[in-house]
Amino acid sequence: MSSLTASTAVHLRATEWRVLHGLIGQGGVVLMLGHQAIGWSSGQPPAARQWVPGAVAVSEIGDQWISVGGDAYRGAEHWVPRIRRRQAWT
Repeated sequence: MSSLTASTAVHLRATEWRVLHGLIGQGGVVLMLGHQAIGWSSGQPPAARQWVPGAVAVSEIGDQWISVGGDAYRGAEHWVPRIRRRQAWT
């Protein structure tokens, strides 16, 4: 599976989760672990240390960030852009 295909699948799952929870048009990010949506944050994702490395934050337009560094016990160190479409976030 190519990176583009995997990223598109994550965006589609995040969009399905938004629909299910009435969050279309609300902005923010859906937080994903693997192929499972596990939460939503208005605006920016919470501090990376609250998530394990490998968690993915997906914006409504498809921008994606992945949590990196750290470990499962202490949480990730920071978010790194994975896919950027239009919005900037650091």
